[in-house]
Amino acid sequence: MYYAFLEKLEKGWRPTKVFKSKVIKPIDINLYEAITSAMGQKMKMEYSNRYKKDLTSVNKKITEYLILQDWICK
Repeated sequence: MYYAFLEKLEKGWRPTKVFKSKVIKPIDINLYEAITSAMGQKMKMEYSNRYKKDLTSVNKKITEYLILQDWICK
């Protein structure tokens, strides 16, 4: 097998890496649901209480901003 591989290389063949792209299935949720879902996933992870408190604060501020901009309705 080694010699067959070496022979192909000497004839100019070069191995190529084939990338298979993942097809991501879109889901039909609104922005508020997406933010709420992401927040829920983060809160289930093993982060410090301080970090979770900061996440909660940032989540609240982002949500308030988006509501003020009329981008989401709660």
